Amino acid sequence: MNIYNLTDTMIIYFKIKRYDKFPPQTFKFFANEIRYITKLTDKELIRSIFNKILKKKKIIKIKKKKSTFYVFDPYNIRFNKNNEFIENEKKLTVFFD
Repeated sequence: MNIYNLTDTMIIYFKIKRYDKFPPQTFKFFANEIRYITKLTDKELIRSIFNKILKKKKIIKIKKKKSTFYVFDPYNIRFNKNNEFIENEKKLTVFFD
């Protein structure tokens, strides 16, 4: 399987798992997911798959102070007009009697 197929597979997997609802994550989180799905152990290959997804703008890089976080945003809805990250989305609360 070539790297482009693996990249598309990972994007589909992230969409199915609804990672677009997750808070910002580190590279390690995404690397572990890529390693789990593809069964690859080569760190350079895992990094290149991640970089391809980043280049397709499905994962957005966020800097907070000195730390770097990544957000899976395939639909481009987690950023406002000024390209600022929207952290807290309104959540539905359900009460039962």
